[in-house]
Amino acid sequence: MLKSLCSAPEVVRACARGGLVHVADSRVENLARLKADNPDASRCMLIRSPMIGQVEAAVEACDCILVSERHILVSLSDAARAAHRTINVVPMIDVGDRREGMSPDKLVAFARYAMMLSGLHVAGVATNLGCFARVQATPRNHQLLVRSAQTLRDQLGLACETVSTGGTLTLTLVEHGAMPAGITQVRIGEALVLGTSTADGRFIPWLRQDTPILGGGIIEWEGRCRA
Repeated sequence: MLKSLCSAPEVVRACARGGLVHVADSRVENLARLKADNPDASRCMLIRSPMIGQVEAAVEACDCILVSERHILVSLSDAARAAHRTINVVPMIDVGDRREGMSPDKLVAFARYAMMLSGLHVAGVATNLGCFARVQATPRNHQLLVRSAQTLRDQLGLACETVSTGGTLTLTLVEHGAMPAGITQVRIGEALVLGTSTADGRFIPWLRQDTPILGGGIIEWEGRCRA
């Protein structure tokens, strides 16, 4: 995820040379600018539901969108049909952090509803951790995500190619070999750019912390000169 850098096209191009395939951002305008810079660029994921006024732009700019509200599904379907596109949608479930997403017991009904709407493909399931309630990533809450994906496969016949978790604090599970089998995507932003994880308060030793440079102009200077 490159949202902290506004998915700057020059940064995305540099990352693509290193093997980047997907770009994720929380701002539709950033992904729209990226698509305008290179229509054949990496696949773009919107990591939150778009506002109603952004739905058409989101459908034009994004290949995959995280969603958690039915009315957004309807608007996305209308926009996708108008644009003659099929958009991947990934329902969000809440596994404890309370920032976004539905309870897991509502997932099947939500996905079934999405499947009835043209222009949409239910690509899997996703969750988010370490934000609102600062819930840490554990094998237990990730097993809930994996089980939710399997429920969609069993009850609705979906492939669930995307089983997505975030954010940076989930790297702890990867580092300790504790990430449950079945997770196919880890959405990483802060660690990629800063080499830190503020959600669990650490510097990540195998990443660098000196990659960005923050610059700005001085608009006022007050001081005394000594002879």
